[in-house]
Amino acid sequence: MNSEAQAFFDTLPKWLREEILQSGVQYNTRNELEEIARNFAAGNEGQKESKE
Repeated sequence: MNSEAQAFFDTLPKWLREEILQSGVQYNTRNELEEIARNFAAGNEGQKESKE
């Protein structure tokens, strides 16, 4: 992971950082990480809505 990706990762909410780490998904750039974070966040929103 490059320094830009690490800096962005550090700004994410704790729950999102944990989800990404636990998933074992691979990324090297900030752009890749941004896409992954969007996907996880969208998935989390979908889970919240289905529980209501």
